[in-house]
Amino acid sequence: PEGFRGPMSTTAASPPVLVGDEEYFYLSAQPHGHHEMALADIGQGDAATRKRLIEVTRIYLLSIRRDRWISYDANEREGELLTSPLAWEGGVLGLNVQIAEGGQVHLQVEDEWARPIRDWHLDEIPALAGPLDAVDHEVGFGPGPKRIMKFPAVGPVRFRFRLRKARLFGWSFGL
Repeated sequence: PEGFRGPMSTTAASPPVLVGDEEYFYLSAQPHGHHEMALADIGQGDAATRKRLIEVTRIYLLSIRRDRWISYDANEREGELLTSPLAWEGGVLGLNVQIAEGGQVHLQVEDEWARPIRDWHLDEIPALAGPLDAVDHEVGFGPGPKRIMKFPAVGPVRFRFRLRKARLFGWSFGL
């Protein structure tokens, strides 16, 4: 990031701090390397060198949106992701997604053999259109639209995502 400098950076010895929908990381950056620090630590550097090394250390705060460590990305060319079978009986489905202007994410619910489930209005899931940037966007479907998905006793289900100009970071299940 702008203003960040130093060949040796160290993260805080703690997990990220969740603040709203962001994760905060604290780290320190020193404008010196390990060798200089080692000399100062064992007393081979003079007092002025040791003082300079301590005084020029900076502490930074970096942030990232919640749960956005890795994503499935698609640009102008459509991409597709088919999940492994999930033992999920239904509820609210939330998507951590970022969709650019003119992009979309389409979700299809399938059985464990990757055949679309056409009952219970699950074939009526409208595509999410951009621009959209949400960490827990509830998926709606069918007339209404409905928010709580209920599955018959078909066994595990799969999700097939088709993305264009979008990034899918993950999904979550609610009650």
